[in-house]
Amino acid sequence: MNPLSHLRLRTKLGLLMGMSALALIVLIAVSASLMRQRMIDDRIDKLRAVVVSAMGFAQALQAEVDAHRVTQEQALATFRNQVHRVRFGAADEYLLLQTVDGMVTMHGGDPAREGKPTVSKDANGRSTAELARAVFTTGNGGAIWYLALKPGQAVPQAKVSYVAKFAPWQMVFIAGAWVDDVGVVARASLRRLSAIGGGILLITLLVAWLVNGNITRPLQGLKTAMTQLATGRLQTTIPGIGRRDEVGAMADAVLVFRDRMIKAEELTAEQTRQRSRSEAEKRTSLLHMAETVETETAVSLGRIRERTVTMTGTADQMGASAVRTGAAAETAAAAAAQALSNAQTVAGAAEELTASIREIGGQVDQSARVVSRAVTAGGGDARDDRGVEPGGGADRHRRRHDPRYRREDQPAGPECHDRSRSGGRGRQGLCRRGG
Repeated sequence: MNPLSHLRLRTKLGLLMGMSALALIVLIAVSASLMRQRMIDDRIDKLRAVVVSAMGFAQALQAEVDAHRVTQEQALATFRNQVHRVRFGAADEYLLLQTVDGMVTMHGGDPAREGKPTVSKDANGRSTAELARAVFTTGNGGAIWYLALKPGQAVPQAKVSYVAKFAPWQMVFIAGAWVDDVGVVARASLRRLSAIGGGILLITLLVAWLVNGNITRPLQGLKTAMTQLATGRLQTTIPGIGRRDEVGAMADAVLVFRDRMIKAEELTAEQTRQRSRSEAEKRTSLLHMAETVETETAVSLGRIRERTVTMTGTADQMGASAVRTGAAAETAAAAAAQALSNAQTVAGAAEELTASIREIGGQVDQSARVVSRAVTAGGGDARDDRGVEPGGGADRHRRRHDPRYRREDQPAGPECHDRSRSGGRGRQGLCRRGG
């Protein structure tokens, strides 16, 4: 996880400003160092130019010597005079010639030191002759650093010199320059750069403070607005609307969020109103339904009451009719019992009559046989004194009393026949049922 995500925006801006200040300080220091080094390099280049110029003049004199126009001593004297007069740079910068062993032969700054060994040494105690020999091991010239007394000062100062070996004279040309002024210029430049950097840093801090306020305050306002929106205060003003930076984009997003919350709230309120209307309509419908049911129930109960009264009257009538029907049933039962008894009596009499008819039939048959035999014995078909054919009366008597020859509407026997003559209607029906 990114460690910067745990830091607040103000802290991040402060860290950024601190890094900017550190970078500015390092830049100023590096710039001052580079400026100092550049000044030193420029001075070394100037010293090399002086040495090269001096060696060129010496080479010209040596050419005169080689041409035998002047002697070696004349050439050296001429060159010495020029060294004493030549100055370059500041008034205290001069040319110096010495042997490889360090014996001063020409000194442009102090001729009294000619013929004496060099006394200038570096911080490690090495003389200029030793430093020059070290340079000549890698080439014919180069820069050396050492400490030397500057005129008018008692403390040796740092000095840089360019050395080159002139072989025809076996001498070392040295052109030196103090670098204390370089340090002064470098420090002055450092102060100027520091002042400029400090001004830039102050301006940067002021801008950072303004930027911090321009960002953190709207963000804090957005945070407060979102907190109020979360608590349901949808009329909260959204800060930062109309800005073209990221804060404005966030404000626009929060505005869209608020508008959607408002729409959702309106939709919820509308749904609540619809639900309330639906419940009210439902309650009204239920009340109307209850009233309708109550009215229709009352009407139905009235009708039921009327029908109940009617049914009660009908039931009373049916009860009375049932009582009457019961009484009639009891009478009918008694009559049925009497009829049953009569039927049983008639049945018994019928059985007895049937037995009697059978017996009479048997006797008639026997009589007929007797008569038949008598007729046969008397010779033919003579009639009796009443004009009846032989056997005819017996045969009619037998058919009358034999149930096999009786018609359906004929009485079953003497009793039924006698009763039918008496005109008893009920009894005649009873005789028919019994037969």
